[in-house]
Amino acid sequence: MKEEVAWSVTERRNAMGSVWRISLLDPRPKEEQGKILDECWDYVVWFEATFSRFTNDSLVHVLAGKQGTFEVPHALIEMLKVYERLGELTDGVMNPFMGYTLSDLGYDRTYSLIPRNHVRKPPRWSEALTIDDDTHITITSSFQFDFGAVGKGYVVDVLGSILRKHKVQSFLIDGSGDLLMQHDTPLTIGLEEDRKSTRLNSSH
Repeated sequence: MKEEVAWSVTERRNAMGSVWRISLLDPRPKEEQGKILDECWDYVVWFEATFSRFTNDSLVHVLAGKQGTFEVPHALIEMLKVYERLGELTDGVMNPFMGYTLSDLGYDRTYSLIPRNHVRKPPRWSEALTIDDDTHITITSSFQFDFGAVGKGYVVDVLGSILRKHKVQSFLIDGSGDLLMQHDTPLTIGLEEDRKSTRLNSSH
């Protein structure tokens, strides 16, 4: 029986507090497309369950306020290294230790948007932790991780690696605005106007 070939496919799902889309733009059997997309979505689900500070059993929630040496996924180490470089470029302003601060400002699990009287400040890198190796960190201060500034872009890059591993030649990943495209010809990307969904501010 001849396999059914699809020329392109786009799947859209809610993830990480927003809408994500993955488009496979080159022809391949539908069953193969489905397996590739499932692998991508499985990673997104794992990432959110592991690194969301809004999930009670996430690693971020478990580590909140703890001190000591902990085994962690390699993904966390890679994100910490990105933040470490960003911290060097911003004199420590960009850091992944903002969880308590954001929660105190009202960006909490219930999105209360009501600031508390006392807002906890994040520690500086030298006070917060050390990266011991590819799977271990030592935490030396009380804080909660928040990977919001880097997390979505990191996941988009990982999904791109998954698609390339499966030799997908043309694709578009839209992580709610964090975009990664691989295509032989340019695609037009429009920037939607905030208050008029049918109007574009510009396109590129």
